[in-house]
Amino acid sequence: MTKLNKNKIFWSYILILLIGFLIGVFVFYNNDNKADIPGLYTDVFGIKNDMKKTDGSANIVAVGSNGFGIIGKVNVDIEEGEGKILVNTNPFVEPDTQLSAITAVNVAKNITGVDLGNVNVIIDFEMPNVNTENSGIIGGPSAGTAMTLAVLSAINGKKVKNVVATGAILPDGRIGQIGGVIEKADAVADNNLTLFLIPKGQGKFAYYERQIKTVDSGNTKAKKVVLVPKTIDLVDYFKQEKNLTIKEVDHIEDVINYAF
Repeated sequence: MTKLNKNKIFWSYILILLIGFLIGVFVFYNNDNKADIPGLYTDVFGIKNDMKKTDGSANIVAVGSNGFGIIGKVNVDIEEGEGKILVNTNPFVEPDTQLSAITAVNVAKNITGVDLGNVNVIIDFEMPNVNTENSGIIGGPSAGTAMTLAVLSAINGKKVKNVVATGAILPDGRIGQIGGVIEKADAVADNNLTLFLIPKGQGKFAYYERQIKTVDSGNTKAKKVVLVPKTIDLVDYFKQEKNLTIKEVDHIEDVINYAF
């Protein structure tokens, strides 16, 4: 056997070993990173081939037009269609919320492995007091987590527990931060709900407190207004004052562990 042929055989073995290694890494990575979520389907849901109308819902919290929190529902219907995601815009739903609806459906699909290509997903918001002073206009991405839960509820046929979750939903399933946490927590507590899920890192609220201090200026004393940084631990505050348990969540899988 010539030296050239030996070199070819050697590099062929190396190439085969490299391909085998890459396949092994790929299989291990995919198996290791599959969502291990009790109660959720990890194979194709029956609606792909044997279409049955399904629905689900989840609590939602928003900040109304007068600045106070408001509790409602996000409802999801899955029925035979062409793979569309349809959002009912009554009450008015702002464009960024509609975009969050698309992300919510895609995250639910990725978690469950469900093919929704032959169905339509219809998302509807049920907000009280729509025609009163504290109107329930849905704006911003903070409904993303609740929408994802409602889609998962429709897919797996399980009801979401009586919890409230707020937070943007990102394409990789992470929960993004939002505004109005205190107002929303007040609304959750005032509606006799006992568990509120918020994005990780928002359990503490920083603000500035206005204080008047007396300072010496030579032979006289003067009063000066200063802003002193303060921090409220929302988890402790709402537990003690309103018996509301607040949990920080980082990923939709954390939310699922509390919600199903």
